[in-house]
Amino acid sequence: MWFTEANVNKIGRIATTGVVSDFSIPTPNSFPLTVATGPDGALWFSENSPAQIGRLTTGGVFSEFPVPVPACCNSFYGVTAGPDGNLRFTFAAASELVRLEVVTTLPTTTTAASSANPSTFGQPVSFTATVCSNPVGPSTPTGTATFTVDGNPLGGPVTLTTSGAPPNCEIATSLPISSLGAGAHAIVATYGGDTGHQGSVSATLSQNVVFSNSNTGCTPVGQT
Repeated sequence: MWFTEANVNKIGRIATTGVVSDFSIPTPNSFPLTVATGPDGALWFSENSPAQIGRLTTGGVFSEFPVPVPACCNSFYGVTAGPDGNLRFTFAAASELVRLEVVTTLPTTTTAASSANPSTFGQPVSFTATVCSNPVGPSTPTGTATFTVDGNPLGGPVTLTTSGAPPNCEIATSLPISSLGAGAHAIVATYGGDTGHQGSVSATLSQNVVFSNSNTGCTPVGQT
């Protein structure tokens, strides 16, 4: 069971064993009034000062969203789950019922990185896609990521894993490639999404390949 603790600015939980846990809201003196379970499995609650909707995952991670307040009012009361899977709340001193649509597929961010950048001509290089929920959700993204080099596919889809990944993220690593020519190459990682997370595409990573002295067969000046 979840409940609000308005005077101490916390959300509380009572486990079936009777153990009570408290979660402090990031915004000071927000005066939370009501809490409801959303369709995404998180807890949503009203913050009266300032007017915000708060979200708390069962893992204890907070997100807060400002609410546009009518000129008549400076706060709102009540959050409840509707039969359509969305949330609803009312403004104080206003005859308004507001619907808050909860997106159950969370946005993600994908970041591409190289195992060596710059790399030397002929050196094997692999690329990593780090996929994170944004905001943090009740689960990490799953599924696969793909990679392209200068617009051409690099191998097939790679399954995401939590091994070596930052918190709330998963990673996928491409097969190594050693055939890149000298110069800059455009690397892009794409996450395909899953039932709870939207797909995303990384910013283009510029992979620079350079010649080493051994590649050119030249001897640096001053050396024999």
